[in-house]
Amino acid sequence: MIRVEATVRIDRPAAEVFAFVAHAKNLPRWADGVIWVEPLTEGEPDVGARFRVDGSFLAVGHGAYGLVLFEPPWELAAAGDFGPLRLEDHFWFLDDHGTTEVTRRTRTRPRGGRRLLAPLIRRKLDRAVRSDLSRLKAALESGS
Repeated sequence: MIRVEATVRIDRPAAEVFAFVAHAKNLPRWADGVIWVEPLTEGEPDVGARFRVDGSFLAVGHGAYGLVLFEPPWELAAAGDFGPLRLEDHFWFLDDHGTTEVTRRTRTRPRGGRRLLAPLIRRKLDRAVRSDLSRLKAALESGS
């Protein structure tokens, strides 16, 4: 199992940061390699909401993800398959007087021959998670 974790402080309240992350339509604005998102379920984000993501991570492809934990504004988790990888993302949002500390933990277990690429996948995933949090911070603090 590969697990990476990173934290960033964002100058916005936890409820605002949580809402932005919870809406899959925002993924292309902050998630590394995400090109396009299509909701597969109707309504507001909640446990069971599903969406399709097109993009690239080690290869161009698509995946289907779903929200598996939804506890506004403190905790959110999604899981799904992207190409040959099963990805699990877990976010924690800690409000500190109007700023938010966001911690993201991403886990995957490469399958088949991809297990041989585990060190490469770990490095790429670590860079992507850190880049995502930097982009999330920039998107929210710039107001764009």
